Amino acid sequence: ETVAEGVTAPWGVDFLPDGRMLVTEKKGQLRIVDKGQLPAEPVTGVPAVVDRGQGGLLDVAVHPDYAKNGWIYLGFSDPGADGTAMTKIVRGKLKGHAFVEIQDIFKAPAELYTVGGNHFGNRIVFDRKGHIFFSIGERGQAPHAQELNRPNGKVHRINEDGSIPKDNP
Repeated sequence: ETVAEGVTAPWGVDFLPDGRMLVTEKKGQLRIVDKGQLPAEPVTGVPAVVDRGQGGLLDVAVHPDYAKNGWIYLGFSDPGADGTAMTKIVRGKLKGHAFVEIQDIFKAPAELYTVGGNHFGNRIVFDRKGHIFFSIGERGQAPHAQELNRPNGKVHRINEDGSIPKDNP
């Protein structure tokens, strides 16, 4: 069943409490579908992404207490220097049709950004205990997944504000 016409290369979907659907488009646009209707204009203020290969605007996750705090989390392929990129997580709020109050939640050090467009991989989930879990693909470099000093090829657990839980291994 088609939910809405006009979405290009959707990657992530989540729902606001009022039933509107947030959809990420690979090329870097966040869209709001309301009762099957897609406004012509995407949400403004979304960070720039690297739209290359499997990279782009990846996942969207609405905080479980959105009605109280308004947070929406985005995962995307963050542009680095000299054509490099890495998966990054931010959170922000919707104000009208704009993504505002953006905060970095996870950003790898610049020296860990890599070239290529493979395996950015990203999903974001909440455990309702104050943590988010998110995945980062191995970026086409399988050995990097075995290196503990690299974020590639792993599922990460952090506090919702981006800080590191005291009980992380």
